[in-house]
Amino acid sequence: MKFVPMNFYNRKTNCCHCHELLSPKLYSFSIEHFELPFCVPCGEEFKLSSQKTTPLALALFIELKKRGVPAQLEKWNGDKTFDISIEDAKVNIEVDAGQQSFSADQAMRNLLGTLVAFKKGYLTLRIPNSLVKYNLQHTADLITEFLMESKEVVGNDSFLWKR
Repeated sequence: MKFVPMNFYNRKTNCCHCHELLSPKLYSFSIEHFELPFCVPCGEEFKLSSQKTTPLALALFIELKKRGVPAQLEKWNGDKTFDISIEDAKVNIEVDAGQQSFSADQAMRNLLGTLVAFKKGYLTLRIPNSLVKYNLQHTADLITEFLMESKEVVGNDSFLWKR
């Protein structure tokens, strides 16, 4: 019988998106390249989505995924693309630049997008870039707590994740 180190088995994990079991080699590759465990198809999808988003939205997405939040990156809702979407919780997240970079037209488009999403039952959280840039861990913790509280208030058992 061939000796297999114990850490070989401990390194097996599941894709953070589709939950497919990953080999230790794929797990290591994925963590090294994406910071998250992805199977090959989900890793390819992540690679494409991450090219369309800002570095700060990507950083927040990664931290939420590390906390087990079933977030999706660059999610199109039929009217607008949101930086991050948590469909189970019906929450969209927009990582916004500072107020000085918004024109009145951009602010109106943002408000309209928020209204359209709200009519579909989604809440939009607008997170300033500065929170993500300077307080990434705490911001991700608070958003995760918000999602957990929302789950308890709404009583939504369809959430696929646990804290």
